[in-house]
Amino acid sequence: MGMRVLSRVMLILYSAATILQYNDPDLYIWMPVYGLAALWSWMSWTGRSLPEPWVEFFALACLLAAFYVGTTLPEGTLNYRQEELSESGGLLVTAVWSLVLARRQRMARNQRAAS
Repeated sequence: MGMRVLSRVMLILYSAATILQYNDPDLYIWMPVYGLAALWSWMSWTGRSLPEPWVEFFALACLLAAFYVGTTLPEGTLNYRQEELSESGGLLVTAVWSLVLARRQRMARNQRAAS
């Protein structure tokens, strides 16, 4: 599967995830996270240049947040294990996807420079 197609698929998925967060009590956290991932996906799909340092910082923040959420969600939370898993998993997937996009752009830039 080509990167443009994958970026389009991820754009659709992250856009849907952003919209679905509307009813979440902590939407102010999840809408920006998934919204930025949708933005990075759109930029990749349309061939626009990603702000690599910001994408990498965002990925690192998602990784740290995934670890934090996975280890500190209080036990009194309704269905805390399920919520812990889904939130940590979403952050982990977002971090990996962001790193893939940044790395792909860096490799393409290096190839153009070498040519």
